[in-house]
Parts: sequence; structure tokens; C-alpha cells
Amino acid sequence: MTPLGWFPEDQSLVYGQLAFDSRGRNPKSMIKRVRLDGSAVSWTMDPPDQVEFAALSTQGDTLAYVSNGELWIQDLASEKGSERRLIQGPAFFPAWSPDRALLYVSSGKLMRIDTRTGEQRTLPVQLSCEIPRVSESLLLHNARLLTPEPREGLWDVLLRDGQIRSLRLAGMQPAHADRIMDLEGRTVIPGFLNLHEHLFRGFPMEGSLYWGITSVASAGDEGLWTIAQQEAIYSGRRPGPRIFPSGGFVVPTQMNARPQFLRARNSEQLRRYMDHLSGLGATQIKAFDRREPWVEAECIEAAHRCGLPVLSHFLRPASVAAGLDRKEHAVYYGLDGDIRAPFAQDTIEILRKAGITITSTMVTLFVDSLEGQPRFKAALARTDVSNFLLPVRAEFIRRRLEKSSDAAASYDPYLKVSLANTVAAHKAGIRIVAGTDYYFLVPGLHWELELLVKAGLSPLEALRTATSNAAAALGVEGRLGCISTGAVADLVVLEADPLEDIRKTQKIYAVIQGGRIIDRASLPKAAQPSAPSSGTQDSQKGLR
Repeated sequence: MTPLGWFPEDQSLVYGQLAFDSRGRNPKSMIKRVRLDGSAVSWTMDPPDQVEFAALSTQGDTLAYVSNGELWIQDLASEKGSERRLIQGPAFFPAWSPDRALLYVSSGKLMRIDTRTGEQRTLPVQLSCEIPRVSESLLLHNARLLTPEPREGLWDVLLRDGQIRSLRLAGMQPAHADRIMDLEGRTVIPGFLNLHEHLFRGFPMEGSLYWGITSVASAGDEGLWTIAQQEAIYSGRRPGPRIFPSGGFVVPTQMNARPQFLRARNSEQLRRYMDHLSGLGATQIKAFDRREPWVEAECIEAAHRCGLPVLSHFLRPASVAAGLDRKEHAVYYGLDGDIRAPFAQDTIEILRKAGITITSTMVTLFVDSLEGQPRFKAALARTDVSNFLLPVRAEFIRRRLEKSSDAAASYDPYLKVSLANTVAAHKAGIRIVAGTDYYFLVPGLHWELELLVKAGLSPLEALRTATSNAAAALGVEGRLGCISTGAVADLVVLEADPLEDIRKTQKIYAVIQGGRIIDRASLPKAAQPSAPSSGTQDSQKGLR
């Protein structure tokens, strides 16, 4: 349910509800009005389709809503059938002004339409920000380097203007810097990139940064909220990783109307969605369609015209032919939902020849397995995990884990096949990148690296999945996920060498983002809803 408006004269609330028919198959949006004492007001509005966004006018007599990306209005006092389409779209997040105009977001622009005349115009509002780069220089002295490739000896790494300016052997004359940090042989690696998360409200931005995850790529999110968090992080108002947003899931019309779903009815609408997402700042597109292959295939073609890669759970011939970029999760997804079948050899060959990257997300299965559940419970008892979650969320997870212990064994077969599929793809030369798909466990990416080593990758190969491989998959190779001259200065300093034991990626001495040292101790407090941002975040504008 979503509250839409309040009527003080009779103490009533208007809200939207997504309900199912008597057979529980077909979801339908309904707009209802109820008094504070629980009694219903006489009217209930039944829109002709599922409503994705709804907004009640300031006068309380007209409802604006989005359905399949199109913007509609309906007079609440009129009979059913009085609904009127204002624009074909795409339109998102409509909001009323007192003069009966509607504001909405489309293709990265703030638009205004007069609901009486239909006149449209673009409002001259800059929907992005850019702040100066870090000017103070920092020298990392006596560092062991994993770039991620290992470098012999100790090195000096000079950071200036948010970038890596030089790499020199430590025995040479040190470069001038405003600040010098003597690492005394500690290991420096690139900041981690998590390539599969869902940036919904409550995502622990601060927790990701605390654990050395300096970049997060979304595999489906609510769009505008994620962009708002991206801008908050880049402007220094909130600590967090660099965000690579997707802006939503592209799905067929029979999917439920939820803020993260972009329901496509035809090819033209798909093209409009891609223009919108590109303008909004999306860096990749998530297609999610189990039963209608045309949606995913045409989504790939439309996204590629906008220069955007596409990722999907599924592996269909039409999608492969259209140029699918990434396969999410190293498991099959069939119509029956069973994911226990191992990859066939011809599947491996298709993935390899098509150049499709696989995103490994084994940790989302591991946390519910016999081995993973006790470890997850223990992790939730640690303040460096639970303090980054909303208290109500942490308590919900604890209760769920207590109830689900009997079902833990059922997850083991899924985890086993995912491990086998991942190493089989890796041995065939298919690029593997690391993701989590489970943001309730803030150090989850580190656990994913452990699972990759358990599957059969070496510690160095596992490290690449969350650094250089991940950067290449995002199209930022040479700028992120590496330690080289000219690269962005996102780094993690470790107490020990992870090539000896991959678990040592969790022994973090310092996190550096954009050339400045992050105050990790302040991040748990900054993550709490009641606490304002501490202002210790030092990132600059992200890579677009």
C-alpha cells in the first residue's frame, strides 16, 4: 500500500493498493479512501491497469498515475472511463503543483505539463552535480602492491587530484606530498567493485565503504532514489561507494506494478525506456523476463543503441543473438524455477564464444546453507555488520534465521551446482565477476571471494573478479579496479597479503576513496537513520 493524500475535513486517507483477483493470479491496482477510525469512505477507484506511480492533486479531486510508462489523469468525481492520457512517456515520479500542473522526470530531465491545456516544457534544472577534485596529495610509502597483479618489492604510491599520479620503488627519492603514510610493508589493492546488488531503500552505503567496496553496480533498483543517493555521495553529503545505477528492471506487462519494474508493452515503449534510463544516468540495464523472449531481445538491441550493456538471469537464443553482455548467477533459470542443473558443455561454449560475462553471486545461496547459516548468525552479532543495517531489518533477519535452520540443507545442492558452474566457466576462459545479491551481509563480497577460491580459483584469480575483471565489465578498465598511473585513487590497505589467504581481504587497515583516507570509525554512526552525515566522505564526481 502507498499513501497518496490526506483529507483533514473528515480525517480520511487516500491510498493505493496492489491486490490480486480471487484466484490470486492477476494483480490489479485500486485506489481507496479510508477514515482514521478505519471506516471506509463510499468510493473506491479502479484504474484500468496496474498503476506504477500515483499522485493526488493538491485539491484532492484528481489522480495522476503512470501505467506502462504513460502518464494518465482521472477525475475522482467522474464515472469510470473518464481517465485521460497526457503523454505516451516515459514518465516517472509525477508530482502536482497548486496550479494543476504536473511535474515528472523523463530521460534525465524535469518536465512540466499543464493538465488543462496539455502544454509541455522542460524546466531548466540541472539534475546532476560536480564538485572539485581532492587537491591534497598523499604518499603511500613502503607499500606492497597487488595491482591486482603482484609487484615485487616495496613501492611509493603518490595520489593527487583524486588519481594515482606515480608509482616508484620505495628505495628511490620519495615524491613530494602534503601527507605521507608509512605502510611498513602492508598490502595495497584496488578498491573492490561489487557488480550485483539491488540498491533499494535501506541499502547500507556506509557499510559497503567500510568494508572496502568503493564501487557498487546495481542489478535493478528504484531509479530516481538511487540517482539521488549517487548525487548525495558525489557531493559529500553521504558516505558511500561510487554507484553504477541500472534504473529498474525491464519486464513484460504481466509483471506486478512496482517502482523498480519498467513494464514494456511494445518495441516503441522499450526504446523510450532506454532513452529515459540513459538520460537518467543508468550505466547498465537489467532485463528480467521468464516467459516472453522478445522483451529481453529487443531490450538488448535498444540498450545497445544507447551504449548501455544488458544483464539478465536467463540465457535464451534470441538474447545471445542480440548480444547479451552478462549472465547473472552461475545457474540455469528454467520456467519451473529449478536451478540445480549443471551447465552443459554446449552452454559453456555458447557463453565463451558470445563473450558473455558471468556474475558470480554464490554468497546469496551460502548464507542459507548448512555451513553458511551459523556463520551468518555469528556475523550479525558483530557491530561491524549489524550497525550498518536498519535495526528493524537486523532483527527481522535474526528471527528468520532462527526459523529457517531446518531448511538449510535444501540450499546445499544449489550452492554445489553454482560452485561447479563457476569454476567450469572460468576454466573455459569465460570472464567471471563478483557480486553478492545480498546486501544484508555487508562483508558479503569478501565471503564471495572465499567461495570463488573454494570453487577452484586461485586467490589472485578471485581478487581479479572484484577488481580488474569487474572494471572491464563496467567499461571502466584502467580507471577503476587497478593500481596504475592515471587510475582513480580508490584503494584498500590490508594488514596482510590475501594471496596467502583470501580471507585476509577482511583485515582492512585503511580505505582510500578518491585520494583521501576514509574515516572508517565514523561510518557506523553515519549509517544510522537519526544521525546526519558526518561529512567525512571524500569522494568526487563518479565515473559516468
